Amino acid sequence: MKLSILSLVFIATCFSAKAQEFKPDWYVLEPGASVGIVKAGINDLMLFTATNQKAVDRNSIQELNNHINYNAGDAVLLYAKVKDAYMGTDIEGRTILVKGNVTPAEHLKGSGVAYMKADYKANGITLHGREYVWVKKGGQSSVLIQATGKRSVDVPKDKVYMIDETTEEMMPTISFKNIGN
Repeated sequence: MKLSILSLVFIATCFSAKAQEFKPDWYVLEPGASVGIVKAGINDLMLFTATNQKAVDRNSIQELNNHINYNAGDAVLLYAKVKDAYMGTDIEGRTILVKGNVTPAEHLKGSGVAYMKADYKANGITLHGREYVWVKKGGQSSVLIQATGKRSVDVPKDKVYMIDETTEEMMPTISFKNIGN
């Protein structure tokens, strides 16, 4: 009997540990998640340099935290789990920490990050302009965007800027540099 109970405890512990595994990938922020900026992105650095003529320090990072908003539905790249937070980056290159609920991005044909050109509402889902969202399936005239709660919304392709498509279009003209020893 003791062996059976110990076996059950061991099996439950294994399943619990497996459920807590973290896989680096793109994630969608869910309602109630919180985001803190740790390091500025390149656009932030250029803005601070052009307007403030000062180095980016902790006060500057706090200014970023005060002025940059993240929304439920935003796509972020998370690469590590540290204590109760995920470490990652947003598409603007900011190093961020995320606490709370995130949903793994669904990868289908034509998936990737897109920039919303303007607000878009459909099926009770609001996508905000000027935010980066996860396109889980691309298409010729529309894309399927992964919203919060594993819901999806079909959006006309002219409402989004597909970052991966632009990168692919530029590939033939890019000069690559070899990496030395």
